[in-house]
Amino acid sequence: MDVLEERVGESLRAICSYDESGYEIHYIREDIRETNFEERTETMTRRARDWRPLEDEGGPLGERRATLELWDESLFIHLPEDETRGLLFAVEPEVGRKLTGFVEECWTALENPSESAYIAVQ
Repeated sequence: MDVLEERVGESLRAICSYDESGYEIHYIREDIRETNFEERTETMTRRARDWRPLEDEGGPLGERRATLELWDESLFIHLPEDETRGLLFAVEPEVGRKLTGFVEECWTALENPSESAYIAVQ
């Protein structure tokens, strides 16, 4: 977890680990603490634990390494260790600047195909 704090600094929003018996919040940035993050953590960790990948494990894509969810105000990264344990952390969207920029370009293409350099998929 020191790696996260070192790499993203003030952009780190929260860190939480979970296992079959529950979850542990390791860090919540002060301004996030005020948004009832702790109350929502149980639901988020349960959903992360229950989430299933798009491809079966061991398939042609290999093992699932991480999942990401991009929200307006946060980028959530889920690192599953196995079927019952993992790490969730949230950072400011700017941390994943290249990824978030790409996602925004895709949304622009979907919402306004005539304004996009991409060919809209019909």
